[in-house]
Formats: sequence, C-alpha cells, structure tokens
Amino acid sequence: MRSLRSELRRRPVSLRVADPRRVHEVYALLRSLGIASLVRLAGEGVEVPGSVLAARRRDAVLAAWIALCLEGGARPLLGVDLGLRNVGVAVLVGDVVAYTGVVRGLREVAELAADLLELGAGLRVRVGYTRSWRGVADALASKLGAMGAEVELVPEEEARRVVVGDFVGFTRKLSPHELDALRIALHPKRYINERGPR
Repeated sequence: MRSLRSELRRRPVSLRVADPRRVHEVYALLRSLGIASLVRLAGEGVEVPGSVLAARRRDAVLAAWIALCLEGGARPLLGVDLGLRNVGVAVLVGDVVAYTGVVRGLREVAELAADLLELGAGLRVRVGYTRSWRGVADALASKLGAMGAEVELVPEEEARRVVVGDFVGFTRKLSPHELDALRIALHPKRYINERGPR
C-alpha cells in the first residue's frame, strides 16, 4: 500500500490544463494535496478533464484521477467511516491511497461518490457500520447503489482489526475517522456482507 505522494516520487506525472486561466486552480489543488512539487504542470502531458475541475470535491477527485492515470485499469474504492458529525473517507486506486479526508455528513459522501463516478472508471464503496449505525449504513448503501456504485457493507469491529502495514508512516497524520475509513477500504473481501442492505 502506497500513498499517492510516494507513488508520484517513483513515477512522476506531467499534467496540462486546456484553459490557461485555470492553471492556478489546479496548482492550488495540488498544493492542498501536498503533491505540487511532484507533479509538473506544462504545455504537454495528460490533460486534466473538465469533470475534475467541475467536481464538488475537486481535491479528492483530482487525487483519484491522478492515481487512475498511474494505475491504469484500476477502479476507485471509497471507504466510508460513518460518524455523528464527521465522516471519514478514503479513496484507493489499485494499491495507491489517493486521498483521505473528513466530510460533514452523508450528503457530502454522496457528492464525493457522484464526482468519482464522473471519472468513468466505475466505483466500489465500502461502508463501515456498527449495530447502532446499521440503518444509516443501509440507507447510504441504497442511495449510492442507485447512483451506480457497487456498495459493500463492512462491520466496523472487523475492520478495526485490519493492519495498515507498510502505510504506517502516513497513519500518524490521519485523523481517527480517516484511519478507520482506510481500514474499512482495506478490509478483506471475505468478511464483507455481500447481501447488501437489509
């Protein structure tokens, strides 16, 4: 498991922006992600799609799109750690952790999922749940499934046993919500409830 930052150190990327007036926006997003020094913005390179710049969660979507450029045919995987005020999210593309963050509520999770679906690579979502949050997890799973995402429910008590492994150096920078979302995303398939919402 590698962070997008460490992967860009190994495999640098050059990006271009069709509208020169938007170059500063892309640079600001790269800077907020901590990867501005690792990505070259030039007249040549892979063009940043308009759907990335039109996204509501542009930082997460740009990071996922760059990871998709690096990982080829991989599909984004969104891990979601439900919480009362803060919802942890983690976006993985192949073996690359593209983005982790905290959003405010289920509406923002749905917006992020919609933005990731706009990338055209499909989307898998793993939603963590506890007994008391099962109804909320079911409702979110239904909503995301209706949008076209493949949704799996993960028992949080099982996800907490996931060892993050080589990615440990990065985990000190993550909030507990982000770390739980990452564990949910990394949870082994055999423990996932594949029957969907109940």
